[in-house]
Amino acid sequence: MVGVLGIAAIAAYVKLAPADKIPDNLRAKPAATSTPRPTDDGHVDIIKPHAKGTDITYGRGTAEVPQGGDKVVTAVNGFLESCPFVPDDARALSAFVKNREVVINFSASFYKSYGTTDEGTLIKGLQMSLGQFPEIDHILLEADGKPIDTLGNIELMNGLNVIRPDGSEPSTHGAAQP
Repeated sequence: MVGVLGIAAIAAYVKLAPADKIPDNLRAKPAATSTPRPTDDGHVDIIKPHAKGTDITYGRGTAEVPQGGDKVVTAVNGFLESCPFVPDDARALSAFVKNREVVINFSASFYKSYGTTDEGTLIKGLQMSLGQFPEIDHILLEADGKPIDTLGNIELMNGLNVIRPDGSEPSTHGAAQP
């Protein structure tokens, strides 16, 4: 009886807890030492998360966009490669930009449930990776052409706003923010 009540209490907590908010003390902090690069020279910034204890900082590297390649896909895949908790075969397959919104289609292996810290790191890194492109304000995620509703706790159906290299965000449109 006590076990059933305990499971019911946990289920109620999971269902009713505000899962779209990450406490400020768990939010990742952008690295202050990185300088964004212009994206019109065939290179993109690659956001690289670094864990120091419980703090996450974000550095920047660069990558050349392959001949005929997509700069958005290159930036996202470069970021994913720097995340040890993302499956090795998880990839952005395509990116479609329209009306300042990008829809990124990922391989099926990307769509899984991540822990709270990993999910926050992943979402913030995607926001920062895409914030380098002035033509993008908002992000929608898909896996195998189907919308991604969550990667753990944060509701993603309304999408995410980008985070610009200076740390600013466009005005929100109901998007979830870590």
